[in-house]
Amino acid sequence: MLLADKALNPKAAWEFTAEVMILHHATMIQKNYQAVVHCGVIRQTAEVAEMDKEYLKTGDKGNIRFRFLYRPECLHIGMPLLFLEGRTKGLGKIVAINHEYKRPKPGVTSEEELKEKERKKPNKKKSL
Repeated sequence: MLLADKALNPKAAWEFTAEVMILHHATMIQKNYQAVVHCGVIRQTAEVAEMDKEYLKTGDKGNIRFRFLYRPECLHIGMPLLFLEGRTKGLGKIVAINHEYKRPKPGVTSEEELKEKERKKPNKKKSL
């Protein structure tokens, strides 16, 4: 929930890009890695959707595109963030926000997939 003036035109986003530094990680962080992102009052699990490098390890810096898992959040460029998972810690700031990404609803498929499922269904005939 967000309480803001309409003139501010607040928008929630599923994805954002952050410039981060890995403070500690036992191995390597790569695509699909999940951690809890702390950004202001926001505290939510996000996954790594894309990175500018193949992997990041302790002491490395890089840009990571995060995707929230449960709900979109209202973010601003320049907000500091911290992400944690177990003993892993990373620190950074938001450099871009992607308002274009729309998370697909669970179970919703394209029309072609629905037609394909209908075609593959066996015909059940009732016998008396």
